[in-house]
This record gives sequence, structure tokens and C-alpha cells, in this order.
Amino acid sequence: MGKKFKVLLLENMDEKGIKFLEEKADISYVSKHDEETITKALLGKDAVIKRDRGFITKKMLEQCPTVKVVGRHGVGLDTIDVKGAEELGIYVVNTPYANVEAVAEHNIALMLAIAKPILKVDKTLREGNWDYGHYLVGEELFGKKVGFVGLGKIGYRTAEICKIGFNMDVYYHDLIRNKIAEEKLGVKFVSIEELCQISDFVVMALPLNKETEKYFDKEKFNLMKPSAFFINNSRGPIVDEEALINALKENKIAGAGIDVFTQEPPAKDNPLFKLDNVVVTPHSAANSKSAMVGMAMVAEDIIRILEGKEPKYPANNPKK
Repeated sequence: MGKKFKVLLLENMDEKGIKFLEEKADISYVSKHDEETITKALLGKDAVIKRDRGFITKKMLEQCPTVKVVGRHGVGLDTIDVKGAEELGIYVVNTPYANVEAVAEHNIALMLAIAKPILKVDKTLREGNWDYGHYLVGEELFGKKVGFVGLGKIGYRTAEICKIGFNMDVYYHDLIRNKIAEEKLGVKFVSIEELCQISDFVVMALPLNKETEKYFDKEKFNLMKPSAFFINNSRGPIVDEEALINALKENKIAGAGIDVFTQEPPAKDNPLFKLDNVVVTPHSAANSKSAMVGMAMVAEDIIRILEGKEPKYPANNPKK
């Protein structure tokens, strides 16, 4: 066998992806995720795969001329300079379909957990208090109105579950109309203001970029019903976290299910952790066995590019 490629992993991933890489590449890892450590480790490598920790900038890539491709274990590209990589002739690839089902189901899980409310009942029962949960009244999802802010792959799949599984009235707002969703699911396009006003559940499903940073702000929370719930499994910075905290404290909304935060990991004293009308998870919506395997198989596109073949899921076009 000829000389192997050299691939840097910023974090470990499922063994299926590792084994696929090991057939044709030598793998190395980093111990820290700061710019200096990653750049130094990237010197002489052919490719790098990023999961959650760390970041890849144009400046870093400029110092590592052997790199031909940056792989994203997942979907979001907000921590990779995609345009900068393209300008340097470097591919960026990701796994746009691998975690759709996992994150969509997590959206539903948070909706159920906060509406019932399951965690409060579990905690008090474990403490020996039967009556608290026995008489606590929650909400059903069935027949309620759910509004999606963004309707991409994950938003669409979540909307499908809401519509078919819970007979919910589904609304959405996005920069681009999703005619397929409107025709197949009967979802309705509305303004962001109307969506906030009528929805019993508001579900964030936007990517993070300059246009969406702090998109959901104080004004939008003020439009929501006091009985409504807010769900965010997409990216923390698309929400004004301070405005969310205030809306929860002041009972402007009934509760929230949050998987992502403005700062990750969040500070231990983050006010969200002290509120009993919030269910939180540690950016783990995509952590299903199937999704982990699918995201690790970004390795396929890494090897395809290094062998001079076209990638299946390019996020940029360095050849144009």
C-alpha cells in the first residue's frame, strides 16, 4: 500500500468513521482546542475533521498549505470559515442528513418534557412527594399550534411529526417559502409577528450567521402568549439569551426547552439553570447512535477528495 494520507481529528468520533479513515489515513488528535494548538497540529496534514469543539479560520488554513479538505462532523458551519477555505482552494464538507431524525425527535422530546411537565414530577416523586405530581396539570401537544422559525431539513421533519403524530396546526416563517411543506403537510407561511402571537409552541430551526444572530429578541418574546413554550435546538446565539431569561422570569412565556446556549459550555451559574420552567440539555440533540454513525461518515467525503474524486456533500465550491 502507498503512502497514507494524514488526517487531524479535533475530537473522537464513532468507530465506523475511524475504521474507514484508518484504511487509507493516519489519524492524529489534539489535546486542546485553541487556535495555536489546532494550527500547530494541522501543519503537514491533508485534512481535518471538526465536531463540536474548536474552530477553523482562513488564517489558520493559510498557515497549513497541505490541507485540502475540512470536514464537519454534523451540519452547522458557523465555526468554519467556509468562504475563506474556498478562496484558498480548500473543500468544506459536512453531513447534512445524518442528524435530522435525532434533532427532530429531540425537539418533540423537549416539547413534551416542558409541557407535561415530566422533569418536575420525576424530581418530586423521587423526593417522596406523590401528591405534587398526582395533581399537577400539564398541557397536551395534540391540536395545538406550533410555529417554526426556519423550515429546513430538521424543521420540516419536526413539523411532519407535529402534523401527523399530534394533529397540530403548523405555521412557519422563513426567508424562503417552502412550497413542498405547504403542499405536502399543509403548513402555513405567516409573518414572524403573527407566528409569535398565535403559536402555543415556538420552535427555532435557523442556522447561525450574521443575519440570524440574536434574531429572536425581546420584542419577539413580548409577542408570545403567556401560555406558550419556546424550544431551541439549533444554535444558542440566534436567541437573545438575556431576553429569554427575562421572559421566563417574568412569566411572559410558560416555559422553554433549551439544548444550545450563547456560550458553550455555559457558565455554571447561568440563570437558566435556576428556573423551574426550563428543561435544558447540553447540546446533545444529535446524540443518537444512528446520527453519530452518520456524522462520522463524513470520512467518506474526506477520502473522496483526497483521492481526487468529487464529494457527495460539498458546502463550498473551491473549483469555481
